[in-house]
Amino acid sequence: MVLCLCAVTVVGCGDAGVNDASPDLPDWLSEDETPSEFDTSVESTPVAPALDRAALQLSLQPGDRFPMRKVVEQELKQASLNGVPQISRSRLELLLAIAVEDVQPDHTQMKVIYDRVRYSHEVAGELVEYDSTSPPNNIPTAVMAYHGMVGDGFSFVLGRDNQIASVIGFREFLERCLQHVPSEQRQRVMLDIEAGTGEKGIADFVDNSIGLLPADVDKVLGDTWKMDRHIGKPVPMQVQTTYTLKELSDGFAVVSIAGEITPSTSLGQSANTSENVRITVKGGHSHGQCTIFLDSGLPKESRVERTVDMTVQMAGGLEFEQQKNTVTTVETFPSQSSRSMSTAIQPASHETTGPRFQ
Repeated sequence: MVLCLCAVTVVGCGDAGVNDASPDLPDWLSEDETPSEFDTSVESTPVAPALDRAALQLSLQPGDRFPMRKVVEQELKQASLNGVPQISRSRLELLLAIAVEDVQPDHTQMKVIYDRVRYSHEVAGELVEYDSTSPPNNIPTAVMAYHGMVGDGFSFVLGRDNQIASVIGFREFLERCLQHVPSEQRQRVMLDIEAGTGEKGIADFVDNSIGLLPADVDKVLGDTWKMDRHIGKPVPMQVQTTYTLKELSDGFAVVSIAGEITPSTSLGQSANTSENVRITVKGGHSHGQCTIFLDSGLPKESRVERTVDMTVQMAGGLEFEQQKNTVTTVETFPSQSSRSMSTAIQPASHETTGPRFQ
């Protein structure tokens, strides 16, 4: 019953690696120091003037490549009959490479290739751990799809508004990932991979970083803008997010993120028991911030935490409360190759506790 939320098929109501030799990447902004024009007899360190406005826009060229690290940590709390909450946790870390395939005035096409996958979960006392660089002889069913995605990928197209306009080759990618998963378990595994790494996973990367860039790119320090987003899986919900240009410095912009999740109800089916369920999202919120490279519009680091409160009602009338907390961290490393990232990048110090890889 603990996994009811993560394995729901919505049916109605409600809303590895790439070549080490990569093209030249953009030169990151740097300010040349200028000598003091005042007292030349006293050494002084010039201070660059504070920035109060910037153009927040995506600026990439075909052939650009950048390694990326994405970590999704989830904790699901569910009320139980004995009063002791049941808690399940999972952690998914993806090291991947993004290549810019095409840039046009009205769209940008990118390709994602998964370089390394690390996954763990702790559910009902069961601990599963997996690292694609040292996989076990017998791959657990829960990670078979992750095992199959290394070295594979698909493309996606961003529209003029920096939102996903289309996904190319994702279904074929998904089928390749699922080819070794037993047929009776493919539905559940497909939901997990779609929610964590596929179209929704790419949407998370976009929304938490590139997708927050405003339509009117010129912004003054303190400016705010809003965006609405519909999340389709695993549970439909509407998120209204406010972004604020919080800081500007030499080459970087810091944008704060604050979102509200509106109530909704959806019908679904448990992938574990095929039992009909009704999930009511009572509400929730998200908060975090994203540091952006001003010259490219790419995220240096984005961290967003989202909390959702829900009520789940089974077909027999049994009802229980759930709270799901998700922390998503996205980082890009424009000066590193995907190979060096696989071995050198360490978890950020702010990541939440949970199952870890040794």
